Amino acid sequence: MSKSYFISEVAQAHDGSLLMAHSMIESSKNAGFDAVKFQAHFADHESSEEEKFRVRLRYLPDRSRFDYWKRMEFDSYQLSELYSHTKSLGLDYVCSPFSEYAVEVLEKSGVDVYKIGSGEFFNLPLIELVLKTYKRVFISTGMSSWEEIIKMSEYLKEFYPIQYNNVVFFHCTTSYPCPVEKIGINNILKLKSIIGAENVGFSDHSGKANTVMAGFCAGASLFEFHSIYSKEIIGFDSSSSITFEESTRLIQDIRYIELLSSISEDKDTISRSLSDLKLNFSKSFYLVRDLPQGTVIERSHLQLKKPGIGISSDKLELVLGKKLNRSMKSGQILKLDCLEL
Repeated sequence: MSKSYFISEVAQAHDGSLLMAHSMIESSKNAGFDAVKFQAHFADHESSEEEKFRVRLRYLPDRSRFDYWKRMEFDSYQLSELYSHTKSLGLDYVCSPFSEYAVEVLEKSGVDVYKIGSGEFFNLPLIELVLKTYKRVFISTGMSSWEEIIKMSEYLKEFYPIQYNNVVFFHCTTSYPCPVEKIGINNILKLKSIIGAENVGFSDHSGKANTVMAGFCAGASLFEFHSIYSKEIIGFDSSSSITFEESTRLIQDIRYIELLSSISEDKDTISRSLSDLKLNFSKSFYLVRDLPQGTVIERSHLQLKKPGIGISSDKLELVLGKKLNRSMKSGQILKLDCLEL
């Protein structure tokens, strides 16, 4: 059974379109994801007119980041429809809240797993509110130092010991798209060691399927990456995303590697099961010329040919120097009962 868990991060790729959001749920299922992830943005509760980050984009109709978040909002009813659609396909519904109000809405509309984004890592009231729901929680560490990660881990262990069993930390780098020199795949193993966790996640922003495969090889077991239909679609995260077509191949490849690793077959058992095939591919000694009875066998009298139903090469010492007890023709197989022993 596959250990890996794949999350299709829709984020704002729906561009405020509910129909597009539903389409991406379907595509995530078809690609083989285990979960679909949305973001619950409510501009009045998380942003202001002063937020200038990532505002300017060619053809973007929004005057400010606040306006952008407004356009990305889904209300409680719409979120509940996304949740129901996701569950109907057998997928988990993951959602990132960016305000305490968002948590209140998600508790009513439905959510399986909360994802704490890198920017909310330092929002302890939000994290504590999410933990009190006793749902599974994924925490991104994209902006956090090792000291801050350790401190957070120890805090949660001390004050939320029961819920901590449902917390998974994700390695990531908050850079869109993330250049190769900043990905830090080696940090996955370090993250596992410093928090003492068997399972850690990897949230990729490189937009390259090979990066996720590298994360798998480095020991991550949960994977989140942005999904998109085409990198040519204009949007903030297009260059950081992996297409559904690429995702399908990636997920299939990782699941196949896991299947290979899970099957343990002893070499001796395999060899025994191939005994008939071994006979066909092995070789035995045959005569290269006619030899009369009484001939003392020399190496020059013999050649190896398929199949291996006679005397094999490792038994040559049983043959050399022995006399034939009968006359034999060129091309005949040499067997022990042809010799004076």
